[in-house]
Amino acid sequence: MYMKIAIIGEQCSGKTTAAEFIAELFQVHYIHKFADPIYCSLSCLGKDKKRGYMHDFSDVAKKHFGKHIFAESFERSVTTRDRVLKSQINLSVIICDDVRYLYELELVRKLGFKVMSIDTSTEIRKERADKLGLDFIEDHSSEVEIQDLIWHADSVLLDRGEVTLDLLKEHCQKTVENWQKEK
Repeated sequence: MYMKIAIIGEQCSGKTTAAEFIAELFQVHYIHKFADPIYCSLSCLGKDKKRGYMHDFSDVAKKHFGKHIFAESFERSVTTRDRVLKSQINLSVIICDDVRYLYELELVRKLGFKVMSIDTSTEIRKERADKLGLDFIEDHSSEVEIQDLIWHADSVLLDRGEVTLDLLKEHCQKTVENWQKEK
């Protein structure tokens, strides 16, 4: 079975952890991010992947190459991988854990992704960012639209402090199993 799953959530909501849990369920998995070109560029430049750098880099790239430059790159990447995975018999999945804008949500829907969202309270996210030593930047344009997108998902997990790693893993597994039954 082959699936494509996108995850929506604000900074430090648990998206990457959910993506890792989902990846464990499949024999073959690929994680594609809208931000992959940013990660690659910063790595080539020898710069840390700090949120501030990423925001600035994204803003400059969008200014010079168009608002949808990263969406276009993501679509090419997923479409290429899609052709290969559709021909395989084993369990495989493409996961995207950084949907942040309405046009990105529309693109993943167009590409056939099922969408999961995680709505985690600000206090919990800030605490996680502090523990991880991450910049907590909520007012950047990449964070502003997310609350509007969360409720357009096929599955929504609310985390107000009671969601443990085991519960998140269980939610991911049940959600994927339900989506597999739909196919």
